[in-house]
Amino acid sequence: MLEFHPLKVASIERVAADAACVTLEIPTELRDAYAFHAGQYVTVRRRIAEREERRTYSIVSRPGNRRLKLGIRLQAGGRMSGDLGTQLRPGDMLDVGTPMGRFRTGISAERRQFYVAFAAGSGITPILSLAAEVLAREPHSRFTLIYGNRSMSRTMFLEDTLALKNRYIERFAVHFVMSREPQHTEWLNGRIDSRKITELAQHMPEITSADEYFICGPGDMVDAVRGALKALNGSAPIRFE
Repeated sequence: MLEFHPLKVASIERVAADAACVTLEIPTELRDAYAFHAGQYVTVRRRIAEREERRTYSIVSRPGNRRLKLGIRLQAGGRMSGDLGTQLRPGDMLDVGTPMGRFRTGISAERRQFYVAFAAGSGITPILSLAAEVLAREPHSRFTLIYGNRSMSRTMFLEDTLALKNRYIERFAVHFVMSREPQHTEWLNGRIDSRKITELAQHMPEITSADEYFICGPGDMVDAVRGALKALNGSAPIRFE
């Protein structure tokens, strides 16, 4: 059952031109309540202009961390994101619900899996947590991330993603697909849709042979990618949000 608790804001950092990361401290007595699986989310509750607002945000940090990191896209005209982006300060208390969500997978040190993930925009937040957890706990597994954005300036958690690549350089590959910032590699330009999946598969064989897929992004993107992957590799599980 969803329960809310006030959590202290440890820090607020810009992680893209229009996105922030809010880090929350978890007190010792609430660690069990806020234990989570990679890929899950929390609900933030806040009173804005005399009206209660609730929004869900995926957890970026790895399980076992004593702090929750939430990725927040600062939407133009967004009541919650606008308030968090302009009014929230370190030391403030934020009402946060306990973790929820089924966008996750079983993780085991004995596994030898090849994962392929597709993220668009703020969809990177749960996938970054999943990638970090898989790479840390499954030493024989590999992970490929295809991450779509309009431009590099709008790419959330770019530094964290590249740091993860540097840490697991032999087992983690990341490819950035840009829709409004031309790249030298032609097949990495455009939007992540069914046609793009077919094109990418011609250059990345793991797309047709992965053991498991993750997809997170806008609904139309998720539907298109799911359909394309089923056509390419119908036997592998596809997890999406």
